[in-house]
Amino acid sequence: MCFIKKKNKKGFTLIEILIVSGLVVVISLAIYATLSNGLRLWQRLNQAKEEEEVLIFFEKFLLDLRNAFKFKGIDFVGKNDLLEFATLVKSPSLKKTTVGKVIYYYDKDEERLVRKRLNFSQLYYEEDLWQESLNYVKKFKLQYYFYDKDKKEYFWLEDWPIKENLPLAIRIAFDFDNGKQILRFIRTVNVPVSG
Repeated sequence: MCFIKKKNKKGFTLIEILIVSGLVVVISLAIYATLSNGLRLWQRLNQAKEEEEVLIFFEKFLLDLRNAFKFKGIDFVGKNDLLEFATLVKSPSLKKTTVGKVIYYYDKDEERLVRKRLNFSQLYYEEDLWQESLNYVKKFKLQYYFYDKDKKEYFWLEDWPIKENLPLAIRIAFDFDNGKQILRFIRTVNVPVSG
């Protein structure tokens, strides 16, 4: 009997190494593509969120002005960086909609636009008020539309001179920095009970 001794090979052939290397490359590319798409989707969702905050702010501004009215004890104050007026506000403490005051002002140092709401009782008892802000705001400006009966002309004013009356319309303009570019927003809102 003749015994043929086989060599015990412990290793990989060149073909096996090439197949495994190819599989590692394909799996790595799939993982990279998945992570890259997820990152792009996350960036798009976050960018849309900031611009949605601007649109939500405008909706609140529009609603406040559409519900604005003359009310004894709450004067209309209009400057180029401040706006105060009587309107309807939802009061969590009273659990209903009631007469209140809304204040919009621009905080130049913080570069933010602030909206404060007070119900009627908070005006006199100095209770805490509800405050919201829109950040990354630059170059803020308010203007007030006015009809001069003597001259029979319409004008845009920087400051509102008549505390007892409301302007015909209010224009709000500001620049918003979304991190990539500065967007310009301008809205003009008619005041239904003006005059």
